[in-house]
Amino acid sequence: MGWKRRGQENTESTRLKSKGLSDNMTPHRNPSLLLVLLASGLFEGYGKDTAMQDPPRDRFRLKSNLSNSELCDYDACQDQQPPCVELSESSGCRCPGLSGPEQLPEAPFLQPLGQEGPKVVVQWCAPSSTVLQYQVHVDGHKLLDLGPLSRRASLPTLEPGATVCVKAVNQVGASKPTPNSCTRYEALGDSGVALKAGLIGGGVGLLLLLSLLGLLLWKWRAGRKFSPRGPADNTERPL
Repeated sequence: MGWKRRGQENTESTRLKSKGLSDNMTPHRNPSLLLVLLASGLFEGYGKDTAMQDPPRDRFRLKSNLSNSELCDYDACQDQQPPCVELSESSGCRCPGLSGPEQLPEAPFLQPLGQEGPKVVVQWCAPSSTVLQYQVHVDGHKLLDLGPLSRRASLPTLEPGATVCVKAVNQVGASKPTPNSCTRYEALGDSGVALKAGLIGGGVGLLLLLSLLGLLLWKWRAGRKFSPRGPADNTERPL
């Protein structure tokens, strides 16, 4: 009977030990185990989050490349200048801001008119807008339709005083005329004739002035020569 009692005691102690062990494995009974579980859960979550993001070094390299990129060598006034987007794609440079195709384009900047023989040369700079074509107007009438890369056009002989305007056009419409996109044509030949006439008139005026001064000088000398003398001195001088 003794061995049965000892066996029951051993069984009871084993059951109690296993129960105590299982109780100790619960998080609310064992603070150390709770910390381990929390740490493992945070580490697992951190691994998932960081796996979906770019490495910090790569993000820094990307920002550095964007900040260090230079402006494209783009001249908005050069005729047949390639679009800035193409330059950016080929070299990685930055383009100036442009308004979208859904907005009315700004007016081009018209440069002074030139003369090549009998023709008038019109040159302009592109606006900071999306442009599909350019139009050249004279006294409100459209004369030319040009492509988006054009910055130069030649016009036949114009009447002095004619108003020349350049408009930018996209799918929304044409730009509004401004003082920077329109100018009056003044014939270079007329200005040359006016200059010659001014020089001739100035020369004639100078000759008249010199003639008047000469006449006054002659009269002054003539007045001194024929001026009356005082009474003659008849007193004889002693020998």
